[in-house]
Amino acid sequence: MGEHMILGAAFRALGGFPSGWRMPGAERSPRREPTVLVKAAKIAEQARFDYLYFGDWLSTGPELEATAPHLLARVDPLSAVAFLAASTRRIGLITSVNTTYSEVYAIARQTASVDLLSGGRLGLNLHVGANALAAANHGKDVEWDRLNAYDRAVEFLDAMRLLWDSWDDDAFVADAASGRLIDQSRLHPTDFTGRFVQTAGPLNALRPVQGAVPITHTGTSPRAHELVATRGNLAIADFESAAEAFNYRAELRAAALAAGREESELPKLVIPVLPVVAATPERAQALADELLSLIAPGTRARLPGLLVGDGPAVADRLEQWFGSGAVDGFQILSAWMPAQLDAFAELVVPELQARGVVRTEYEGRTLRGHLGLRHPLSSYAVDA
Repeated sequence: MGEHMILGAAFRALGGFPSGWRMPGAERSPRREPTVLVKAAKIAEQARFDYLYFGDWLSTGPELEATAPHLLARVDPLSAVAFLAASTRRIGLITSVNTTYSEVYAIARQTASVDLLSGGRLGLNLHVGANALAAANHGKDVEWDRLNAYDRAVEFLDAMRLLWDSWDDDAFVADAASGRLIDQSRLHPTDFTGRFVQTAGPLNALRPVQGAVPITHTGTSPRAHELVATRGNLAIADFESAAEAFNYRAELRAAALAAGREESELPKLVIPVLPVVAATPERAQALADELLSLIAPGTRARLPGLLVGDGPAVADRLEQWFGSGAVDGFQILSAWMPAQLDAFAELVVPELQARGVVRTEYEGRTLRGHLGLRHPLSSYAVDA
């Protein structure tokens, strides 16, 4: 099979629909999140999804109960992917970090470590920006954070790449006879001094199994577009029409080429969709109607990419967008857990597999392999 449709599953223990937790059989308690994590990972891996995605939000409050209950209390995403590394084998695990409120050395070390523990299956989604509650939680000035968020993110990424490359892949020679454990010439200081990020390095963790952990980013602002075009691997963005997505993807790829990136390393576009799937169109519509009726009155719920139908109908829509060149794939939000993730895996994925647009078996073992990305050279090898 040639280029396959990328399939990711966005994990929300209380569901992607604001009222999803109220449905019969739905998971309703964040206390059960470890169990739900393993269950979701098994469903997605058995269906040969490329990755599980874990977003993040650095604050909470009662107002989220009606609009985004999954954000009220949740497991830290880096902890979640480390937890799942031991209970999964092939599926990618994308965590999220807010570059505005994180220290680059700590994140470089944690991500390189989890990439090793997972056998090269980690991805890193960058949250860039600020809000008043998150700023207050970190003792920061929200206006300063907003003004400088993307400039700091660029420095954060550049410094993190250098930290990841501290050790050459073959730096540990382990010559027991001579007593020489490392080739000291293959350990590199970082000495990164930017306006917002400073780190001396080197990193006390091995270079990631993947060479560099794949970078994803959400949003379509000019700065988001620039960040993905120059440094990212996967853009996650919401579009109402295939034409809009097609144009954005074309612009993104053109900007990446203009920045000197190779054809094989151009960023890919994935859009979020919220399918409500059942065995018949009538049953799917009844479920969607019930979900809508259970949303608290007066709540302005945002429902990106809502698709309602049976397996063939939902597969038709996804195949049309993918086949037109508008997108490289989709990030699936399950209306409630675990039933709707299971329904998508059982009713939609086999349809897509039968049409030859998604894999029936994993072909690689790393997330870079799933996404069709090559193993990158070290920053120091490039400089040499």
